[in-house]
Amino acid sequence: MMQKVMSRGAAISAAVFLLLALSGCFSTPLVKGTRTASMAMPEGRALQVETRNGYIEVIRGDTAEVAVEAQVRVRSQERLDTVDVMPVDDGQRVSLRPLWPDGSSLQRNEGVSFKLVVPGVEGVTLETGNGHLKLQGLSGPAALETSNGRIEVREHAGEVSARTSNGSVVVHEVQGQVDVHTSNGDVEVRGAAGAVQVRTSNGSIEIALAEASRGPLTAISSNGSVSVVLSPSFSGILTLKTSNGGIKLRDLPAARIIDSGKHEMKLQLGESTEESRVVTSNGNVTVRLAAE
Repeated sequence: MMQKVMSRGAAISAAVFLLLALSGCFSTPLVKGTRTASMAMPEGRALQVETRNGYIEVIRGDTAEVAVEAQVRVRSQERLDTVDVMPVDDGQRVSLRPLWPDGSSLQRNEGVSFKLVVPGVEGVTLETGNGHLKLQGLSGPAALETSNGRIEVREHAGEVSARTSNGSVVVHEVQGQVDVHTSNGDVEVRGAAGAVQVRTSNGSIEIALAEASRGPLTAISSNGSVSVVLSPSFSGILTLKTSNGGIKLRDLPAARIIDSGKHEMKLQLGESTEESRVVTSNGNVTVRLAAE
């Protein structure tokens, strides 16, 4: 009887071990290494970079080439030795993602991070499943998306769309529209020349418009304070609202109050009737005019 009980226990243990192994709980340590590549970048091309479980950083340099540095984490030395990180030019855009000779892509738990130095490009798309994104000094429409990580965009001559499910977003000195969404993180936008739209489910928002920006802007947080610095050129109807907090106005002598309550206020600035909104469910709303 004892032998049967022990045999049954051994069988159960073996089954549990097998299930854990198949689920990846006893995964093989990843092999790590650095791979580099470069190619000439024709004028007028857009840039697209995709990866998973890794960051992407792209900055403009004084160069005519795309220079790639890839930090690779894979399941075998063979996969490390054969990974292809050479960009591909299809005549309209230069694209980059990790590939293998057998046509496979990243496997479970593997990841590749990219650092790129590029010349001027006409549009940028960066996408990763898990990691931060950074873009600096480029132009054209820019779309950045990560499932988990912060996003940083600086000195961009074009519109910017930034999406992250979990992370902060920083956008500085953008000569175009700015559209930012994060499910969980603070957002900071400074020097935005075009219309601004920011939404965060849980975090504070800080916006400072560029000197010549006339708006409009939308800033909505479900849980966090919102601070806005308007440009002297801003014009339109501005609605301010907080469900649980105060509304503070500073240095807005030309603003005309259309409507006012304990937690909501509507202002007219300039002659435009275009509407802007600053809203939070839990936090203070502060609006002031930038010094001329």
